[in-house]
Amino acid sequence: MLSVLHRIGVSESFGYSELETVSNIVMFIPLGVVLALALPPARRWIGFVVLPLLSAVIECAQFVVLPRRYSSFGDVVANSIGGWIGVSLVIVIAEFVAEGRQGQ
Repeated sequence: MLSVLHRIGVSESFGYSELETVSNIVMFIPLGVVLALALPPARRWIGFVVLPLLSAVIECAQFVVLPRRYSSFGDVVANSIGGWIGVSLVIVIAEFVAEGRQGQ
């Protein structure tokens, strides 16, 4: 994957660590979207709390169940950012839709 990215112009300084961080962020965006859509609009803020907790639980489970895989606080942060992006997208888009309906 890295070699493909480097061939299409991504800097050689972009390595495995950066790829893993970006992947963790991207992986949690859909989770944030789904969680936000499952919650009533007034409760969508819960996603900002639940997603970091879920990420921490996943990292702890990795530590216990997969000894060859290391857990990291950086993964929790990256996952949380992705989840927060997903929740934020739903909140912002819902606000635009609501404003559009009021203008009709």
